Amino acid sequence: MLVYTITWSVLRAILVLVNNLYAIPSYGVWMLLLQPLRCLKPALYWQIEGLLYRWLLTMVAWWGYTARYNVLELGHDISYISKDESIILPNHQSTSDVLLVMTMTVTKHKATEDLLWIMDYIFKFTNFGLPSISHGDFFIQQVHVESATHL
Repeated sequence: MLVYTITWSVLRAILVLVNNLYAIPSYGVWMLLLQPLRCLKPALYWQIEGLLYRWLLTMVAWWGYTARYNVLELGHDISYISKDESIILPNHQSTSDVLLVMTMTVTKHKATEDLLWIMDYIFKFTNFGLPSISHGDFFIQQVHVESATHL
């Protein structure tokens, strides 16, 4: 069992690395090639961009599935409003929760394509920075107040 676990962990790490090495640059190349379409037919461009973005999020969700994480959603059935505009405010506590949020959103196809993330400025410089910038996600830089007198 230990040999299986170690082998599977190494294989998963290699698959995630390879996935990052081809998926992110592929997305970037496609977005570059589609720039004329962005000017000529913006609606079609954003539809294609949303589809490619959803596929990227699906790949990230796949990392969780291969680690045997299962997401069980409870509550009201919101499928009848899945094509409406909405705001989803998940209460995630750390960066590690993002995988679960992505797993939750990839099942809501149109919502995933139009999903905008608000994240810390530093994530602009990670592997997912290029797709996030291209997709129009928001980056914020927190300012730490040194004392209560500055408020």
